[in-house]
Amino acid sequence: MKNLINLVPFLALVTVGSFSHSPATKYILGLNKYSHDTTVSLFTQSGHPVSILSKERISRKKHDGGSVASLTRKILANNDIQLSQISHVVSNNHHFRTTPYERSPSNLAWSECLHSASDSDSDSVTSPYNLFPSATHIEVSHHRAHAFSVASQSPFSSGLVVVMDGMGELYSAMSSNSDDTSNTDIYLNDLNDNVMNNPPNIKELSEKSVYSYREAESAYTFVKDDKSKTVTGE
Repeated sequence: MKNLINLVPFLALVTVGSFSHSPATKYILGLNKYSHDTTVSLFTQSGHPVSILSKERISRKKHDGGSVASLTRKILANNDIQLSQISHVVSNNHHFRTTPYERSPSNLAWSECLHSASDSDSDSVTSPYNLFPSATHIEVSHHRAHAFSVASQSPFSSGLVVVMDGMGELYSAMSSNSDDTSNTDIYLNDLNDNVMNNPPNIKELSEKSVYSYREAESAYTFVKDDKSKTVTGE
């Protein structure tokens, strides 16, 4: 996780204290979208937690998923915040890469037609409250997102995070981004830092697999500096 040190404020490191709530305040949204348990988390750009809301609380459907338009509208309205005040969006989805998916007009058109990603009659997958065209987008691989959620809010200055998840990020998704030197996506994953090294022949195994390989169990160590609001690890 070495390259995370400069991005931690944008990945919602929780801090303690008051914050200025004004039209000039900028905010960060943390999103779990297009999979189960769609959720929006709202933070100030300095990392102060403001609010969190899951779709199932609105729809009353357990583990409800899809896009985040209705959630974003509600969470911003509840806190008297405008969409233009969202400066950064940090997203995660263990089914597929979110950023390339949203940049494809054909993907969005199919989702709109099939209602597979929209979440209400009035809010669609193409809504600016779901796509945030004016914000800077950062995508985090699934297990790294799990690790961040623990490390950034841990009361310990250092520690070990073990993630055990039956279906995490696809190896093919991480490797394709890491191998493409022209890619400008901000996509944080273990292959970018050459962290993932077990099994050592994963590349060869993945090439022979019909479904590629997914994260299942991962272990990370971290060191946190609350004063400088940074988390480093590997």
